[in-house]
Amino acid sequence: GSSNYAYWKTRMRYFIMLVDESAWEVVKEGWSRPEQTTNERNAAQANSKALYAIFSRIDMEQFKMISTCETTKEVWTILPNQHEKNSSVCQRNIDL
Repeated sequence: GSSNYAYWKTRMRYFIMLVDESAWEVVKEGWSRPEQTTNERNAAQANSKALYAIFSRIDMEQFKMISTCETTKEVWTILPNQHEKNSSVCQRNIDL
């Protein structure tokens, strides 16, 4: 119950302070995401739309390759590299 919470709270406080004193300040004082400019907001929205478009049109194997990507640039680097590598391997096998 509450005695376990007091124990946990004290240990967690000092653990967070050990990791980073400023991390503890954020816990105490709070934090808010910095304001974005209109251009930054628009770019983030465009990135989200493009990611959704790609994620909704790929199979599970492709999804596994890119599921942790947060930008379309990452996705657009991984997928072509993977497919072109497989394609060139297939082409070499055909040529043999």
